[in-house]
Amino acid sequence: MEIDDNIAGAGMTALDTAVFLACRKSVFERLHPEIKQGGDRRSANFENQTDIMSFCSATAEQFGLSDRHVRRLVAAGSALKPKDITALRNAPKPVRLNDLMALAKIGEADEREAVCVMIGGGEAKSVGDARKIHAGKPVPVKDPVEEAFKTMLIAWERAPKKAKRRFVRERLDDLRAAGLIDDPEAAAE
Repeated sequence: MEIDDNIAGAGMTALDTAVFLACRKSVFERLHPEIKQGGDRRSANFENQTDIMSFCSATAEQFGLSDRHVRRLVAAGSALKPKDITALRNAPKPVRLNDLMALAKIGEADEREAVCVMIGGGEAKSVGDARKIHAGKPVPVKDPVEEAFKTMLIAWERAPKKAKRRFVRERLDDLRAAGLIDDPEAAAE
């Protein structure tokens, strides 16, 4: 019940949710060992003869999540060791579910721990980058100016003609000040 209160009552990160759901699953399996062993959910071992749902289905229904989402969170939370969780909690930005899923797929505990330490220390922004660093491969560095240019170019290409004209009128002084547009009035003087 305490785990359920924590999950339902707090705005938790994906990491916290994964850890709590993995813990909740462990408790659920202790309370219902026949489900863990793949037994009949309607067996006489249950006090209540109604259908008892699997852990993920029951949790998904209780917390308003999809069954798949719960399974992914549980897999991620179950794969992490206490050291990994501590390292990830120290990360400059909250760890995303995609990164948690990638961590759960790392088979070697030593590599997983190294990746968690890199993410927690801010050496890597994602699990993919941390795995490349761990393997000794270079991680490409993105140029912020190039990224901003690409974003502006995409917005320009998607904008309607009226919006483009308005943008140029609004930013004409900036473009002239940057020397990007010749000022016909200044040339006449």
